[in-house]
Amino acid sequence: MLNLIPGFIQSKLEGNGGRSGGTFPGHCLFVDIAGFTSIAEKLMEKGKPGAEDLSVLINRVYRPLIGRVRGNGGFIAVFGGDSITAVFPDGNGAGAMAAALSIRDHFARRKTSYRRYSGGKGIEVRAGLASGEIRWTIFGEGSLGYAFYGDAVTRSSRLPAGTPPGSLVADDSFKGEDGNEGPGRTRIKPSVALRFFPRQVVSAGRSGEFRNAAAVFLGFPPGDDPVMLEKAMVLARSCGGYWNGVFCAEKGLHALVVFGAPVAWENNRARAVDFAARALKDAGNLKAGVSAGTVYAGIVGSRERCTYTILGDRVNLAAKMMHEARAGELRVSEEAVTSAETLFQGEMTGRDEEFARLLRFCEPVFLGKPGGFVSVHGQAGIGKSRLLHELKNRMPDGVEMAFLQTDQVIRRGLHPFRRFLSEYFHGDTGSAERFEQTWNRLAEPVGNRSLADELRRTRPFLEDLAGIPPKDSLPASLDAKARFENTIFAVNAFFRALSLASPLIIVMEDFHWLDSDSARLTEFLTRNPEGFPYMVIASCRTGDDGSVGDLIADSELVTGNIVLGPLSPEAELGLMNRLLPESPSAELRDFILQRTRGNPFYMEQYCGYLAEKSLPERKEDIPGGITAVIVARIDRLSAKLKDLVQRASVLGREFNVQVLSEILSGDADRLHRLLKEGEAEALWSPLDHRRYIFRHSILRDTVY
Repeated sequence: MLNLIPGFIQSKLEGNGGRSGGTFPGHCLFVDIAGFTSIAEKLMEKGKPGAEDLSVLINRVYRPLIGRVRGNGGFIAVFGGDSITAVFPDGNGAGAMAAALSIRDHFARRKTSYRRYSGGKGIEVRAGLASGEIRWTIFGEGSLGYAFYGDAVTRSSRLPAGTPPGSLVADDSFKGEDGNEGPGRTRIKPSVALRFFPRQVVSAGRSGEFRNAAAVFLGFPPGDDPVMLEKAMVLARSCGGYWNGVFCAEKGLHALVVFGAPVAWENNRARAVDFAARALKDAGNLKAGVSAGTVYAGIVGSRERCTYTILGDRVNLAAKMMHEARAGELRVSEEAVTSAETLFQGEMTGRDEEFARLLRFCEPVFLGKPGGFVSVHGQAGIGKSRLLHELKNRMPDGVEMAFLQTDQVIRRGLHPFRRFLSEYFHGDTGSAERFEQTWNRLAEPVGNRSLADELRRTRPFLEDLAGIPPKDSLPASLDAKARFENTIFAVNAFFRALSLASPLIIVMEDFHWLDSDSARLTEFLTRNPEGFPYMVIASCRTGDDGSVGDLIADSELVTGNIVLGPLSPEAELGLMNRLLPESPSAELRDFILQRTRGNPFYMEQYCGYLAEKSLPERKEDIPGGITAVIVARIDRLSAKLKDLVQRASVLGREFNVQVLSEILSGDADRLHRLLKEGEAEALWSPLDHRRYIFRHSILRDTVY
């Protein structure tokens, strides 16, 4: 079990029974590892061998550093990526100074000994010492967070800035007196660690990896406000982010939230920007910086004390943008900006037949008549969203489209409807006045007496769903079943009213993530739409085996299904020629076609990468963007199956069961169960009783 939190925090948690905080006098040692980020960036260029070298380097750098802190009576309060903040209790200033001198001298003597794993660069440190008040807090209810801050923490982090490597600066406040020995070694209990960190971190191995991730730095206003920290942490986790921790520096408290590690989602960058925007909306005096790209992700530290974090210049850029932002300002790097407009540039390729079918299904709505329910199926990246974006671009005048986005993480009942209604009624203001103005525009031109009466009756339920406290207490007075039924009637009346203003196409994106309440409401919307010109289109993934399931229970309500298969070779070649600045060699062309296998998203990513590299002939060059879907899927496997996938990938796309069994120490029963589990997950298929093959070469290559 790794010591992921300070023993000090565990003792306070167990002693006080939960959320708490306090102050104590002490000494702070801040150590900055000079040049560590540039070394990480250099090693990223080497791919997986570079990640292995960086993992070894991290252990060799942090082990003596942490050992000297603990050996002199201190503990590591915070890891700041390429820095640490150590705390020494009052009366042990001599221990703090001894640790600082020992660390400085160690790295001065051995700065060249790390070159084997650092790309030829030496490593040195710069350090600062300060004494004074140290504040601590434990915040949160279910999942917890902690922070150390105060005068001593701030001053110690400020001192080394601008000094040359090898410097040790002590603040005037520092008291280097002899005194008591600090706390001894404390082993962190797994049950305690799980209250602060996700299971993927608690069970993480020592090796790290390079991942495509987004980093969000939040800057908090001056003052001691654990409630604000708690709100930000809860929001981060609800959006699928990893709460990396809270840090104290010259410009105040700031927190790092990571999207894409240790668990990846397919829209990490969009989640990061959305989280930062929502955090600033909830508390206007925050500031934020968002960046994205390839980072090193893994355990930093030693078994004595460590954390899971990310390193790299993308992380530093997010921190820099946060520091430069004003209160209430969000700064986003170019790499982190994503939108439908940038994702779908140029003409749609190879989908003329499917698009013509979609238009025919939509014709009743175009003519002011009711439509039905249409599903668009296909594997990830095959072009479902692109097809619907094209429909939006070619929409006849006077016809509107309403996009409701499901969420892979947030499974709260009716979440896509809550989000849509919140944005529709009060946008960014969240005010009751805005709701009233929008409501009047919706209700006045209805011209349908029974519908107008239904809107008035169910208005409190719409307000409740949109996040506006209703003036009417009716929703709260009903039981759950009656409240849900009235909410369904309210949403149904809302969309019918919208369709009378303009014929309407309701798009449910990523239906495979839809919660059960939203699925029931969607089915209700398609029933008995006489006189109301609207329809529902749902995009949904096929199963890993290519299967297409029924999205709503009543098949009579389904107008049609469209299944998007791989692009034809002719369409792929046309897309390749349009995306590349010059014609590739026959060898490179065939390599791209083999790897993308008719998936337009993969084709776009490959061609974009190759265009930036001026059409290199190195076949092993694989852009990180392609791996997002695969990494997200692998992260959701069981720990044992994920480990087997990584071991099998070393053997090649085809692997021998006997060889794999030897790697697993001959546990045949366990191997058989995991192979079957992997087969059910569509990771691989049996060639015969001795050999298996990964279902896709990109899957194997990504893991390997």
